[in-house]
Amino acid sequence: MFSFRKVADQYKNLVENERLARQIAETNVNEFDKEKTMLKEEVKQLVARHEKEIQAKDMQIAILSERESELELSRSMTHLNEKAAEIEEAEAVIADLKRKLDLEKAHKRAVIVKLEEEMAKRVDKKGGKHITKADLLKKDREIIHHQQEIRRLGIQLDEVYSDKVRMMTDMTRELEEEQRDNDALRMEVKELKEELDEMKRRRDGTIDETRSVDSRDSIPHAIRNLPHTGWVSMKPEKRSAGSRKMKWVNYYAVLNAVAFQLFPDEKPHSAAVMSIDTRFVRVPFVQLFF
Repeated sequence: MFSFRKVADQYKNLVENERLARQIAETNVNEFDKEKTMLKEEVKQLVARHEKEIQAKDMQIAILSERESELELSRSMTHLNEKAAEIEEAEAVIADLKRKLDLEKAHKRAVIVKLEEEMAKRVDKKGGKHITKADLLKKDREIIHHQQEIRRLGIQLDEVYSDKVRMMTDMTRELEEEQRDNDALRMEVKELKEELDEMKRRRDGTIDETRSVDSRDSIPHAIRNLPHTGWVSMKPEKRSAGSRKMKWVNYYAVLNAVAFQLFPDEKPHSAAVMSIDTRFVRVPFVQLFF
């Protein structure tokens, strides 16, 4: 009777242990399901946020590209029209000055020819000259006056030509400045596209449900001998003052089993500029930075 009771107690204890083990297993399964559900929800939120950011970047790139095209086309058309009008005006002024110069030359030639004819008429058959000294001085003054007029017109023509050359030089310099501005806009669009591509790559890595949740599992075996240190380069979120392009900034990185930290230098007492706890990292940041 005592042996039977002992066996019954053993079976009872065995059944109780199995019940407790089953209860613990069910609790673990429920906790695992809850954690899995939370992780899926977090992944969905991350994907939705990244998609919104990507859509915003796409819209910003499209707006910048359209604005760049419209601005470049408008500036080109305006400058072409202004250039054509100024060239046409300059050509008209030069043609008018040339016409006046030709008329003056023709007039001077006619005066000289007439003077020669008058001098020939006043020479008698014996070769005597009846032209007075006052007449010769008067004709000399007329010739000098006409020569001065010709020089004045030539100087005026040279000034107009110099003004047009200077104007063309200024227009060329303005066009070069606008070209540099357009190049800067293109670089900005290129940077936005690169940032968008990087966000897409990160999004594609985020939705990989087969990846380990713990970031320490994603550390390559070659650098699992923590801590691991080294220099990394990152782009800031904002541009520095007076700069059109974001420049890369170097940080000293320290990776250990607890966190991933960035420091401005290698000094042991420097304050960290960024610290990421490995318990909350969902992406393999080691593969991103090293």
